This record gives sequence, structure tokens and C-alpha cells, in this order.
Amino acid sequence: MNSSLRIAVCIVLTLFGKTLSAQEVTLPVINMSARQDNGFLKIMGEVQNNTENAVCYVRIDIQLFDDKGTQLGVERFTAREAGVMADDAVFAERDVIPAGETGAFNRVRDLSKIKGKVASQKVVASGVVAKNINFSAALNDVKIDRQGNSFLATGTYQSNGKAACISPKVVAVGYGKDGKVQEVSTFALTSDGTFSGEPVKTLASGQNLPFRVRVSSPSGLVESVKVFPSYRAE
Repeated sequence: MNSSLRIAVCIVLTLFGKTLSAQEVTLPVINMSARQDNGFLKIMGEVQNNTENAVCYVRIDIQLFDDKGTQLGVERFTAREAGVMADDAVFAERDVIPAGETGAFNRVRDLSKIKGKVASQKVVASGVVAKNINFSAALNDVKIDRQGNSFLATGTYQSNGKAACISPKVVAVGYGKDGKVQEVSTFALTSDGTFSGEPVKTLASGQNLPFRVRVSSPSGLVESVKVFPSYRAE
């Protein structure tokens, strides 16, 4: 595990130890795509929660290889002097993935930061079991309008768990003809459902707010879009 991600996971487990089990599980990765586009490597897909409980802090570890099977290092986000990582990693866009559901991920890397020419990748996902999550949400009256090479998703986010949803978001996932993920977009809820509205930190159980999230597909690869609710596990 990337050291910074390890520290982050340890912190959240310490803070929310009363809510979360410390059990970590490996999760299957599905519908993954990888492409090089305008000088960037884009790796996207979904993590399937095939357990009986919700999972949170879902981490996707990525290893890159050249055509000879040699693993390639990746420069850290900070200055060059900070060194090179053997592995790359990212968290799923949904902070909590309920049992039986999926959570998309999206990793975009500058090809100039990768130490070699990428020919293949290995992607492994894991998450922390959350047995006592009191948060839940649903998206209602969802409409998806295709506008050229972009899609506008609108609807209502409803908090329907025992406790208020913290940092409520909507994650929109764009799929290609083959069902693989091609684009991912996230919208944090605001007071009026637009980007100019006041950010919403919590949404009490039973309350709802409108949302608008756009998935742009300059490449034209996206053929359909689905939306998912997200909230923090605390």
C-alpha cells in the first residue's frame, strides 16, 4: 500500500473505530478500461462489493508494466526530489459502497511522470468492512439527457438512513458500448442543486435535494450513464 494512503486509512479507522470493523477485504474490479489520451494515462473501472456488508475506504492499487513485463515507477505528485513510487493508487469515488453495489474509480496520470512506456497494468481493489453504517441514500426521479458528446443527469438525492448523510455527493459513470467505464464525474450537493449553490455538509434523514451532474465525453466513447449516491462513513 502506498505509504500516504496507509496513513490516511489508519487515521480514519482510529477516528471511526466505533463504527467500522477493521476487517479489510479484497474486492473484484469490473468494467475496467485503460487508454492513453492527450499525454495522459486514464484507468477507470468499478469495484464490486460482493460481501454481505457495506465497505468503505475502498482503495485501488495500480501497477504499471512495459512490454517486457518490467514494472514502471511513477513520480510522486510533489517535486521530483520526493522520489518515485513503485505502485500508484486511488480511492473509489463512492466513500461507502453498499452490499451488492459498485463504486467507480478514475485514475489519470501524466505520461511524462511514468518511468517508461506503459503496455499493461495490474489493478487490485480492497476495502474496509463497515458493519454498523447508519447512513443510506437513494436517487429518485433520475433523468439523463444526452447532449452531443455529453450527458446531463438530474434528479433528487434523498437521505433515508438512521443518521444524516455527511458530505453527500452524486457519482455519474459513463459507459462505452462494451459496458466498460470511460468517464467518471462527481457532484457534491449544494443548496439549489447547481454548482453556484451553497455546499451542503450534511443532509438529515428524510430530507432531499436536487442534483445536476454532467458527464463530458470528448472522445465520444460514452454511450450510457448511470448515477450513484455517495456519503462519508463517519
